[in-house]
Amino acid sequence: MRPIEARPSGRFNDDLAETSAVVGGVVHDGAMVSDIDAGRVRPVPSRRSLLLGAGLAAGAATALTAGPAVASGAAPQGPAPGVPAGPPPARLQRLGAGGVRRARVPLALAGRGAPRSTTVTGDRFALVALTWATGSPALSVRVRGLDGAWGSWQAVGHLHDGPSPDSEEGRAARRTWASDLLWVGDADAVEVAADGPVTGLALELLDADAQAVPVRRTDRTAPMSFVHSRADWGADESLRDGSLRYCDRLEQVHVHHTAGANGYGAEDVPRIIRAMYAYHTQTLGWSDIGYNLLVDKFGRAFEGRAGGVKRLVRGAHTLGFNATSCGIALIGNHEGARPSAAAITQLTSLAAYKLDQAGLSPLAEVEVVSEGSDKFPAGTTVRLPAMDGHRDTNDTACPGRHVYASMDGIRRQTQDRIDAARVQDTRTYVRLDAPTTLRGGVNRVRFAVANTDGTSAEGRVRVAVDGVRVQDATLVDGYGTLGLTMRPAVGVHTVQVTYFGTATSRPSTGRATWTVQQR
Repeated sequence: MRPIEARPSGRFNDDLAETSAVVGGVVHDGAMVSDIDAGRVRPVPSRRSLLLGAGLAAGAATALTAGPAVASGAAPQGPAPGVPAGPPPARLQRLGAGGVRRARVPLALAGRGAPRSTTVTGDRFALVALTWATGSPALSVRVRGLDGAWGSWQAVGHLHDGPSPDSEEGRAARRTWASDLLWVGDADAVEVAADGPVTGLALELLDADAQAVPVRRTDRTAPMSFVHSRADWGADESLRDGSLRYCDRLEQVHVHHTAGANGYGAEDVPRIIRAMYAYHTQTLGWSDIGYNLLVDKFGRAFEGRAGGVKRLVRGAHTLGFNATSCGIALIGNHEGARPSAAAITQLTSLAAYKLDQAGLSPLAEVEVVSEGSDKFPAGTTVRLPAMDGHRDTNDTACPGRHVYASMDGIRRQTQDRIDAARVQDTRTYVRLDAPTTLRGGVNRVRFAVANTDGTSAEGRVRVAVDGVRVQDATLVDGYGTLGLTMRPAVGVHTVQVTYFGTATSRPSTGRATWTVQQR
């Protein structure tokens, strides 16, 4: 389908200040957006809209202050004057056995000439999203917490993830426009504002039961760190269609953010992922959650789409570029906030494994063929980084300006992890010529240090008996010999040879038993 250009936004209220065509911080073509970090106004790229059967819509994935005008510094106290009565209270219904609850609420908002906002109350929820049939509205929400206080307005970005429209999964997906899924914390009411013509607008309310993530420890080294399984975040496998789809090869790793909010706790993460899983499968009709892997701000990694974290599972994360890629999403919004160091470390670890298995460098560029996105038509050959940000392939703010501005450093850190993982593992072999000797006799210690591929290692070793250093020696072609002329006590002793390692060989230790008898 042909791209549909987004229309410039109007205003929520007639008395809203006219500032650079900003409507509650949501921008359309040629507009400006408020820089919440520095208090500046900065230009942003033009955004186009593309209606796809994959459940995609265009827009900014931002989390800026938005909504009808509120006096500066004033805390909103409830629905704005004149807001019409909302729909009946929303009752969330359970989905399957995964502890996820969902309600879909049609909204009587149609943009210009119609009510601009409406309020929905009902059961407790923690995540919200919006879907619609036609139009390109600027959307924002604010919620009422369980303490009865209303929060600030937040813009809701339009979704840019999804299966390619001509894929099997894309053809089966629902034909709808959709927003990002926004984590709002525990709440019991939400006010939704829409600016610009829109039809068929509906609100999605989601929540999930709390589930503790098991504490896992592993001795695995780079590049592949521990990844929590789908069971760890409570995936109800009945919600997906059961099909496993794989890529023939890997050409790219795409970096995303989920464009929700950053104020979640460690205990909230399974709830967020389960709600996202339900939104992707039950609301949008995708076969499974879109991302291959997810990383929270605490540095924990989670398996996303089913099929095996070490396999080339085809996801639905980067429209037009899913066929030969892996999508890793940072949970949160990094348009206005920097990601944590722990999250970036985990991101680079996962990307290093995926790229190294494919023989790719994150510093390289590759030529890939688009299957059709809102930036590159189907069949277009594009030269892109092997490790890129989502906005390189689609008209989106994802993965947020703070992550995107750091992509060069992230690629370098990923390459460093690949290089470190290529250091050879070594084994130190220790042999005694005469493992049993008389007290005061000489016993020669022979030792060899070899890489696991059989090649000899170079460098220094230290010989100790019962933990006491005897002598250091230098390997020659991976071998060494040392004569022990000690007078240890009668009995059994441990001879230990420690190899210190080099830039290309890891340290290792070997031991042998030396029995000393009385003369």
